[in-house]
Formats: sequence, C-alpha cells, structure tokens
Amino acid sequence: MKYIDLKIENINNENSKEFGILLTDKNKKPLYKDNSYSYINNLSINEFTEDVSFSIVKSYKSANGIVPTLEYHKNTAEVLIPTGDVVLVLAKGVDIPDIQTAKALFLKNGDGFIINPYIWHYAPLTIDRVVNTFVIFNCNTSDSDLFKIELKNKFKIKN
Repeated sequence: MKYIDLKIENINNENSKEFGILLTDKNKKPLYKDNSYSYINNLSINEFTEDVSFSIVKSYKSANGIVPTLEYHKNTAEVLIPTGDVVLVLAKGVDIPDIQTAKALFLKNGDGFIINPYIWHYAPLTIDRVVNTFVIFNCNTSDSDLFKIELKNKFKIKN
C-alpha cells in the first residue's frame, strides 16, 4: 500500500491559521491572576447556529499514524480539546482535499483547536497512548453536515 508521508510540525498560529484557530495561553495576558490560578478569557469567541454537542473522540496508538479517510463540514466549526498530546491532519480543498495543502500539526495537551468549515480533517491521532479529545460543535453536525471520503493514497504521519 502506498502512503503519503506527512512530517509532524509543532502547531503555532502561523502554520495553522489557514485551517482554523489555535486556542492557547501562550503570549496571552491573564484577565485575573493570583497565587492560586490565572484566568485567560476570550481565547476565541464563536457563534453556533443551534444547540451545541459535547462529545469525545477516543484515539488509539494502534492507528499507527495512518489516515485512511478525511471529512469536512460545510456549515460547522469543530472545536477540539485534547486531554493529551495529539496530531491533527488538516487540508484545504473544495470538493476533494488538496493533498498539497495537507499538514500534520502537533497539538499539545492544554491547547485546543477550532477547525473552520470546509477544512478536511481526520480524528486526532495519538503517538504513544490512548487520548480523549473533547469535540464541540452543532448537535446535528454528525447527521446532516458530514462529508467524508476514503483516501486512495493514505497519509502516514512521521516525526
């Protein structure tokens, strides 16, 4: 089987902005801070068009960094908040993914990412252990705003 290798990059605002919004406290000034905690607000402000669903994707190491399919949503932004380190595979494209734009971005525990509509993506991949990722989006997204394809040449993430 033929694979398209994607080198893993550490995510930052610059290399991820074409796909969505990085949610991180890096370079953010807390609204409130004392000896117990800091509060950083408004990392992103988003409007949802219907009731919001809170779900979990459970990622397994047994996937071996293979990406067999990609999906996108026309009308829905998708918020991902992992409980461990994950790799996001993202690509642009209208009716099919533009393979030339594909990236594998390392998202560390404690950060999140909002995938814009029309961005092709796969479930977060884990490298060394089972990781839960909270998924927040419109409650009917999985039923009425999910477009998925099987890749002829699957992606494989590489360090």
